[in-house]
Amino acid sequence: MRAFLFSLLCLVTGLATAAEPLDPDIGFFNATLGDFQAELADARAQHKQGVLLIFEREGCPYCQRLRDAVLSRPAVQAYYRAHFLVFPVDIDGDIEVTDFHGRTRRERQFAQDDNTVSATPTCQFYDLNGRPVVRYTGAPSSADEFILLGEFVAQARYRDMNFSRYKQQRLEAKPTQ
Repeated sequence: MRAFLFSLLCLVTGLATAAEPLDPDIGFFNATLGDFQAELADARAQHKQGVLLIFEREGCPYCQRLRDAVLSRPAVQAYYRAHFLVFPVDIDGDIEVTDFHGRTRRERQFAQDDNTVSATPTCQFYDLNGRPVVRYTGAPSSADEFILLGEFVAQARYRDMNFSRYKQQRLEAKPTQ
């Protein structure tokens, strides 16, 4: 009986904390050594739908909002972990990274020269061949919108419509309560 009560207590405690925000550096972003070519091979091996790079900068209030209000949510973390490998890139950073084609450069060069990122945050999705497929600049309005963005990319809906249209169709299809 004690074991049952202990198990029940653990379950209830786990459910109570399941919706609490989690550190994005632990629960959302994947660990990386900065070799995106190798990360792309890992994404293929893990049967992911692609790679997401989030370009950010220190002190950016919109980046912090994205981290606090969206990337810290357990549902967001679970969805993105299941479908993508996700890595942060500091657009002012000096760390060397290897791009999807094997070229080595500093993060800031990779962000600005290769990806023309100037505003943060910028979410850039890449397919499993390392081609950019969807870009979203700014912080999404909610965790639900960010999950919709992930679905849009994971289901390759970008091939036949833009994200605004996809989002509108999903809202129209949602049953009213």
